Amino acid sequence: SYNEVASLLLSGAEGAVKHLFARDGAEKISLGSLFLTLFTYLPLAGGMPGLPVPMGAFVPSMLTGGLIGRIVGEAISGLDIGHAGIYSMVGSAAMLGGFTHMTLAIVVLLVEASQDLSLVSPLILAVIV
Repeated sequence: SYNEVASLLLSGAEGAVKHLFARDGAEKISLGSLFLTLFTYLPLAGGMPGLPVPMGAFVPSMLTGGLIGRIVGEAISGLDIGHAGIYSMVGSAAMLGGFTHMTLAIVVLLVEASQDLSLVSPLILAVIV
C-alpha cells in the first residue's frame, strides 16, 4: 500500500519538494500526513546545523516552507482558489526569502523550476512580505 508520510520522508528532501510542488489532479495529500511529516522533519532539520556534517539549510528550509504552504493549500482546497501545489511553492518562497534575504533570486529560481510565468506575482509578494 501507499504511505504518504513515508514517500515524503524517505524520498529525500529534493524528492519531497518535487512531490509537494506537483500540480497534477491526483496529487492530494491528507492533512494528517502533512502535519506528521512537518512535526517529524522540523526538529531534525533544526538540529542538523549544530552537527559537524556537511549539510546546508537551503533545501530543508525549502521543504519546511513547502510543507506549511501545502498544509494551507490542502486546508482551503474546498474553496477552489488555487491548487495546493501553488500554495506549497509560495510557502517555500516565503521561507527561503526569510532565510536567505535574496528576493529576486528566489523568485527566479522557483519560476524556473515550475516553468510557469504566471507564478511571478504571488511568489514576489510572498518573498517581499
